[in-house]
Amino acid sequence: MRNRFLLCLQLALTWLYFAAAACGVEAVEPRAAHVVFLGTGAADIQWPEKDSSPKALYIREHAGRNVRRYSSLFVSPGVVIDYALTGREGLEAAGIAPSAIECVLITHSHGDHFQPAAIVDLAREKAAALTVVGNSAVVTRMQEHLEGLSTAERPAMTLRTVKPFEEFDVGRWRAKALAANHMPNEEALLYVLRNADKSLLYATDTGWFPVGTFAALRGEKLDLAIVEATFGEEVRPNLLTGHMNLPFVRLVKQFLIDGKGLKPKGRFAVTHLSLRFCEPYDQLAPKLAEEDILVAYDGLRMEL
Repeated sequence: MRNRFLLCLQLALTWLYFAAAACGVEAVEPRAAHVVFLGTGAADIQWPEKDSSPKALYIREHAGRNVRRYSSLFVSPGVVIDYALTGREGLEAAGIAPSAIECVLITHSHGDHFQPAAIVDLAREKAAALTVVGNSAVVTRMQEHLEGLSTAERPAMTLRTVKPFEEFDVGRWRAKALAANHMPNEEALLYVLRNADKSLLYATDTGWFPVGTFAALRGEKLDLAIVEATFGEEVRPNLLTGHMNLPFVRLVKQFLIDGKGLKPKGRFAVTHLSLRFCEPYDQLAPKLAEEDILVAYDGLRMEL
């Protein structure tokens, strides 16, 4: 009798999982953790709509993976890193329900990474408490936005301020904030997420990593490293004061490999790609694949 009950329970859970998947809703799954790139672009995602250069024309004509939303990452289970105006579109395109989001980690307060109104809308759709984590500037702006709403308009939300090199729990993940090199007047953050056996690095927006961040990464064993490559192959010094290019990215990859910070079967991906300065996906992805660098695109799902 007991074995028959367990078999029926297993069949019921399996049916529920596949029913949720068939409806295009992110299910809570006991299998391997994964990420979905909700967006992979920089602040210039609208540039191809107005420009007449060959690159812009190519993006308009071919669309597909060449079109990018603002950079944002879903980490299953339960976490989104950065959430701005195109965040909801990214969730919808990936079939991820707001109810699947427990926590939003924000890297910094720039508008292409953080929009308080969009986060409030997400919390309302979720219909349950949402945790928002970020630096002091992010938390202050979020508080100010909430204070401008009426009691009826204000969703359930928990705010947490973190500083570089602080560790904390986010749902079923253990997170560590690392220092970015992006802004002179704000502590922008990178994030490492770990669970029992998987870990990943999400590193945008930043220029060449601070010394402390390189030191912290020596102790990691990453299944996936995601690093920004905003300016592609551009090497103009004035562009590289707060963002990376591909020459920098290659050096970060080599640092992780040499120091065994990236597992032998770990993968290395780039995101936050400027449409103005980077080649369209169709052209860039095959080139970087030869260097074992994966070019992320909106909607890409990767198992960890």
